[in-house]
Amino acid sequence: MTAPTVATEKKTLDPGVVYATRAGLESATNHLAYLREQLVKTNEGAESADFHGDHDPGTLHATTHARSIETEIESLGFILDNQRTVIVEDLDFVGIVWPGTEIAVEIDGKNRTLIILGPFDQRQDVHQEEIQSRIASYHSPLIQPLLGHQAGDKVVIPQLPNGKRDVGVTILSVAPWPPKTTKESPQPVA
Repeated sequence: MTAPTVATEKKTLDPGVVYATRAGLESATNHLAYLREQLVKTNEGAESADFHGDHDPGTLHATTHARSIETEIESLGFILDNQRTVIVEDLDFVGIVWPGTEIAVEIDGKNRTLIILGPFDQRQDVHQEEIQSRIASYHSPLIQPLLGHQAGDKVVIPQLPNGKRDVGVTILSVAPWPPKTTKESPQPVA
């Protein structure tokens, strides 16, 4: 039996890249368009109330809501406009834990199956509920130390945000996600 690999040197991702499924990227793009529409509507309502001298709490709420939308637009817009998006379905599977993989792990004696994806795929409208419950962010303190490892590796995570120390993780399997489909050859007709 091999000694566990202590996760002291992280395998890191390029911070200028966002990994997403096609559905996740489409969802993020659609959400940005929706936010921009909502901002226009919110601003029109606030301008109309202000034009009529209406300074009630509703106008203040609309202004606060508009600022909140603007902040989300800036954040999501920056990511979509300035970071390179890698579509996980297009990645070649090389057998390591990476965005776009499904891993089976044993964490402190309990087996779990996780799908490693990014922020665009964590939106509720992207994947079915059963899949959504297994998605783990590649930014997560649990996943970061596992990146670059392969099935059979044992990793000790020094500390998690909840304060738990020396969390033992055994990577049981690593597979591409979504699963790669193979096209069957047409069968001859008899």
